[in-house]
Amino acid sequence: MARRPLYVPKSDVGPAEYTAGEEFMDKEGKEYIGLYHKLKNGQIWSEASFNSKSKQLQLYVATIAGGEPSNGRYFELTGKIFNKHTVPVYHYPMPTKKDYEKANFVRFFVAKKNDHSTIIEIDFDQFRKLNTANQVGLNDDVYTQLELKWTISGPMEDVIKYNKASLLQAARIIPTIKDYLGDLTEYYRG
Repeated sequence: MARRPLYVPKSDVGPAEYTAGEEFMDKEGKEYIGLYHKLKNGQIWSEASFNSKSKQLQLYVATIAGGEPSNGRYFELTGKIFNKHTVPVYHYPMPTKKDYEKANFVRFFVAKKNDHSTIIEIDFDQFRKLNTANQVGLNDDVYTQLELKWTISGPMEDVIKYNKASLLQAARIIPTIKDYLGDLTEYYRG
């Protein structure tokens, strides 16, 4: 789970929605029923709008007798529990002084393979733990991953040119990345 944001602009909060259950759960694994909202970065929070009572939610995982997580139909067919993969946690990168001296840094993104409309920026630790072997980390069968070199210093025209070229190349993997990273001068310092 991501750290709770200190402030969320109203423009980043989606409309209030309602779940009748079997859709989301809290970090303790308790099924959530009630109003919720989504942030622009893909995080899902309880309550109609972001406030002090809001709790971060994650996708619901069904349980079998005895309370062990399972994967529904997969468990019924194979008897195997496939429960060690995690969901992506949004990461807001903060370039270091060294990154600015190098003029660039690497950013990491994932999107569900069957739904590129929701892109989540993750950190290197999550990126390197992508796997298909039911080990702790993101499920490589579910998520398309993307590593992107992002230019942050130098002449502004060059920064825009290099970031545009990086985005065009990245769009071959996740086509919607161009919409997600609309500001080619994000993190720029002249």
